[in-house]
Amino acid sequence: SDGKNLVNLREEIGDETKNYLDEKGNVGIVLEIENYSSLLLTDAVIYEHAGWKDRTYGHPHNVSGTEREVFLYHNRNWWGKTSSGAISWMITKDGIPIWENESSQKAYRLHFMWSIPSFHHCAGHTSADNT
Repeated sequence: SDGKNLVNLREEIGDETKNYLDEKGNVGIVLEIENYSSLLLTDAVIYEHAGWKDRTYGHPHNVSGTEREVFLYHNRNWWGKTSSGAISWMITKDGIPIWENESSQKAYRLHFMWSIPSFHHCAGHTSADNT
């Protein structure tokens, strides 16, 4: 099934996700999650190092088993600004974390990181004209 961001994004812009992202930022990512398991991804934590989460489609939330979802992160067209960060979800089954070590409260998390440089630069023009 499709998550709420994916459904709303399709209704708003159809299959033009790239065009939407181009309008919002010149550097960014479309993070597509396809959860083929029966496990639930919960307790989303995001760290934005550079750039921003999209105001509409960037807020992380739970992703159910057998659900597809998208999240958008970009630089809001700020010249010279990159887009980088990390997001993670706790992996749970029937509302209970999948523990690596329950006594020390270490549960498994699904982590994604991105770092996209900005390719804006000042280019000087030089010519080696040998006429």
